[in-house]
Amino acid sequence: MRNPFAHRGPLWTNETPLWERVLQAIALAVVVVGVAVIAAGQITSPNERVLQVVAAGIVVFLAFRLRSISALSFLVLLLPFPKATSYGNTNVAFSMLVFLVWMFRVSTRREPPPIRTPLEVPLIGLVMAYCLSFYNVEPENLAQAWAQFLNFLTYVLVLFLVVNIVRTSRDVKQILGFQLVTCVIVCALAVYEQSHPGGRIIPGWIEFGKIAASEGGPLQSVRVGSTFLDYELFGEFCALSLFLQAFLWTRTTSQTRRWVLVGCVALTLFCLFSTVTRGAILAFLVGSTYLVWLVRRRLNFVRFVGIAFLLFGAILGGDFVVSTFTNSDSVLERLGGTKFEDGMPDTRAGAWKQSMRHIMNHPIIGHGPYFAPRSGVEMIYWPHNVYLFYAHIVGLVGLAFYLWLLWTLWRATRPQSPSLGAGSYIQGATILARVMLFTFIIDQVKIDYLRNPRYSFFIWFLLGLLWAIGAVARREAAARDATPVLAAVPPLPPSTAVRPGGVAARPAIQRVSTTPAVGPR
Repeated sequence: MRNPFAHRGPLWTNETPLWERVLQAIALAVVVVGVAVIAAGQITSPNERVLQVVAAGIVVFLAFRLRSISALSFLVLLLPFPKATSYGNTNVAFSMLVFLVWMFRVSTRREPPPIRTPLEVPLIGLVMAYCLSFYNVEPENLAQAWAQFLNFLTYVLVLFLVVNIVRTSRDVKQILGFQLVTCVIVCALAVYEQSHPGGRIIPGWIEFGKIAASEGGPLQSVRVGSTFLDYELFGEFCALSLFLQAFLWTRTTSQTRRWVLVGCVALTLFCLFSTVTRGAILAFLVGSTYLVWLVRRRLNFVRFVGIAFLLFGAILGGDFVVSTFTNSDSVLERLGGTKFEDGMPDTRAGAWKQSMRHIMNHPIIGHGPYFAPRSGVEMIYWPHNVYLFYAHIVGLVGLAFYLWLLWTLWRATRPQSPSLGAGSYIQGATILARVMLFTFIIDQVKIDYLRNPRYSFFIWFLLGLLWAIGAVARREAAARDATPVLAAVPPLPPSTAVRPGGVAARPAIQRVSTTPAVGPR
């Protein structure tokens, strides 16, 4: 595909008529002045509709002019910033746009055709479970159930795009780089939220949740949720992003980039503690322990002790900074004050028990693809457990397909490197993929991403990326295994004859006389 930014020669030549030069100069001046006026107006007084139109124009331009992997990378930047519309939100529109452009390129053979994966069977089963669950949807909640079902189909579409567009190590590296930029932007907005709880960046678009203040005093117990508007899910996002940043730190050779990544880690760690979420901290510690187990062959006692002191020092330091110099409380104090009820955390016992009681009302096909109060049923809490959430909305059948999907991803992300920094880039990325998947599975025991349509887009993008990392690693490993076999077989000499039985005959031996040549007398 032609590069839209490639040099195409001068705007005009000596053969261009004077009137055409004047018109082109006037048009260029009008465009420059118009863009400057719009930019200045939006800086001084942002207008929601103008910014939406400009953003939509940029997205459409990039979707058609850039490569599919670049369009997907730009979509990654937009996922945390959706805008509600009559058909859902802007993430639905952007995902459909990238999909349609990609399908056009596939039909015109500019892109390779879709690939078949083991993910298709559990995904089709999960879609069927969603459809079956409509049997128990009450008529007054049908619109809400249909909206949630369309959101789910968009999540699957995002996974499909990632699986079919990310096909090389270079693609993985680009996507991970854009995900790092997304994390920095989201965390920077969380820092602003920490100092301006309930504030607004762009009214009607990028806003933060309202935080209650004590009467006559400053705001207390601030728990940031950034653009996800949910501090528990944002805590999980930060925990997963810390592993990504650690991987990128091991892969960079520039000292400047390493210091930049250290700054990203500090920013993300600050935001993690600003969520004051015990579950996210525990999930991060469990994921870090699993990472140490995976790279244990590359660790000696000195390195292990150093990593342990660095990890716990960062946790103690981060908690001290957040609880002392910000409006947030200490997450370690909350963690130490955790109580258990019937073997469950006290903050989850009520929600889990209530959810399990409601699941038994329709255990096979569920209550429908939504979660809302129903007539005659007391529904106060979210399930606070994604597995109970799936069992509630699509029954045990849908939960089984979702667990099948996770198991398929677990097998696909088998580590192919002894550590994050060893082997090739994609081999080290397989360890990152396995650790992120493990941390996600553990953390979702105490939280449910399905409650938040904004965060759900990121999760399904992440699941598709984890599969793509494993698939690229397997393809490159197969290519490496095949190359030495071909190189080890030397080609036969041109004069070598092949007998009818398939055995190469020995080349004819040329006898060389040892008698010195005698010239003419």
